[in-house]
Amino acid sequence: MAKYPSARVAQTNGLDIYNGICKSLVETRGYICQEHHVTTEDGYILGLLRIPYGRSGSKSITDQKPPVLLQHGLLTDAASWLLNPPDQTLTFILADKGFDLWLANARGTDSSRL
Repeated sequence: MAKYPSARVAQTNGLDIYNGICKSLVETRGYICQEHHVTTEDGYILGLLRIPYGRSGSKSITDQKPPVLLQHGLLTDAASWLLNPPDQTLTFILADKGFDLWLANARGTDSSRL
C-alpha cells in the first residue's frame, strides 16, 4: 500500500459529502473556490477547499504560487477560517496577497466522513 493517501473524487452512493462552504462562504464574496476530496487508505473521505487566487492579481491557476494549508481547531470545520469580512479574514487576505490557499477538514466534520 502507498505511504500517503490517494486523491480521488468521492462518490459515496449518491450521498453529497460536500456541505456547501464554497458556495455559501467563498463564492458569495467574489472568490473562486474548488472542492477536493482525499480518500485515505482506510476509506475515510477528507474534504479540502482550495482558493487558488484572490480577487486581485493573476487569475491563472497554473502560476507558481506559494501554497498555504489552514487546518481548523477542535469542534469546528474549515468554515471557521471564513466567517469574518474578507478584509478581516486570514484566508482572503492571503489569497489576495497571491497565495494558493487550501483549507482542510479533519475527520468528524460535515465535509469529511467514512
